[in-house]
Amino acid sequence: MSEERTLILRMLAEGKITVDQAERLITAIGTAARGEEPGQEAGQTRQAAETRPAAESHVPRAESQLDLCGVDLSGQNLSGQNLSGANLSEACLAGANLRGTLLAEANLREADLSASDLREANFSGADLREACLSGANLRDAVLTGADLSEADLTGTNLQSVDLLQARLCEANLSGANLSGQNLAGVDLRETDLSGANLSGARLHGADLREATLCGANLDGADLTGANLREADLTGARLEGANLTDADLSEADLTDVRLGVLALSGAKLAGIRLSGSDLAEVLRAAGRQQEGSRSER
Repeated sequence: MSEERTLILRMLAEGKITVDQAERLITAIGTAARGEEPGQEAGQTRQAAETRPAAESHVPRAESQLDLCGVDLSGQNLSGQNLSGANLSEACLAGANLRGTLLAEANLREADLSASDLREANFSGADLREACLSGANLRDAVLTGADLSEADLTGTNLQSVDLLQARLCEANLSGANLSGQNLAGVDLRETDLSGANLSGARLHGADLREATLCGANLDGADLTGANLREADLTGARLEGANLTDADLSEADLTDVRLGVLALSGAKLAGIRLSGSDLAEVLRAAGRQQEGSRSER
């Protein structure tokens, strides 16, 4: 008997899952191991693979209807399993090993994934609203199109994570490691990024309206065309950051470490710079504006 089946039977014996849930989980694991799709006969697997378009084989499928809503899977090893489309809302996966697990389009709303190993996991299109991922390791994970609105990602390792078209509005990313991360165009409205490491991050065109960036490290970050209207950047580091064409209207830059900034075309109406050299910043912005006009 495989380790996974033994684990499922143990959870059943402990009353953590129902008989129906155990049967579905065993079926899902068996299907993933054979590379089949639900309802597919074993003999059809090779033929289907041969006739399926090459590009389609790389597209995650929401093929599981596994219902594990509210189930306690804390500390369990589910590494490499196919849980695409599964209902894991309100499930407890704290400290679980989900490395390389396929969770495309899964429902993980309000799930507890704190301190879990999520390296290389695929959450494409997954619903992670209000989920707790505090202290989780998401290195090399795929979160393309995932909804992380109001999720707790405090202290999370997000290095090399694919966040293309992800939603992170009102999420808690305080202290998160996003150094060098590609966040271009990502929805970060009202997100808490206080103390986060965003050095060298690509935030071109990102929506950071009313975001909290107190004490964040934005050294060398690309904020070209980003919307930082009413954002709180108190005590943040912005040395060498590119804010060309960014909207900083009514943003709070109190005690910000500015250094050398690219501010050409930036909107600075109503900004607060108490404790910073406002005159020098405005002079630098003016010089850059004049330089850009003279080049035309």
